[in-house]
Amino acid sequence: MKQMNFSDAEVKHSNAGFSRTRFDSNAKLNHDLNRNSSAPSNPIPKVDGNKQFLSKDILHLKDSELESQLKLLVGHERQLLHLILKHIQEVDRCKLYAARAFSSLFEYLTKAMGYSFAAAQRRIEAARMMNQAPELALQIQKGDLNLSQIGVISHAVKWKESQTGKKLSVEVKREVIAKVAQKTTAQ
Repeated sequence: MKQMNFSDAEVKHSNAGFSRTRFDSNAKLNHDLNRNSSAPSNPIPKVDGNKQFLSKDILHLKDSELESQLKLLVGHERQLLHLILKHIQEVDRCKLYAARAFSSLFEYLTKAMGYSFAAAQRRIEAARMMNQAPELALQIQKGDLNLSQIGVISHAVKWKESQTGKKLSVEVKREVIAKVAQKTTAQ
């Protein structure tokens, strides 16, 4: 599976420092989703004015169409989650939350972005773990890992580090990620 390239939206590194580029998020998102060979070929459904997507049409779908649209949307949701996590990484890296008068990334995500406490924490844990294990992004996109599983991994790593008094190596963290991939949270 080909990994998506988000270089236009991500930090551009140079010897002089860092700079971010702005972009039309809807156009860029549709472009990135549609050029990814593993992404569904249909574009993201659009919302028409005040009419919510599928609010009326969903009742008239055949079962196979309903299931097909749901699969399409789940694929898009994974792609969007990856983009959101990359943005959270950048907000964390450049401390944008502090520039917006928030004391922490958690406070920024809950108050400015409207996430629940649990949702914000799961996304912070995933974004920070992606810093150490970038392959995590592809596993999220493929559905091999979800935010709940990443939360379990994060808590296990923190517990082990508190017990040993030592930071776990990136290699050990990657081994834990590989063991958890494609398993349910209960397993």
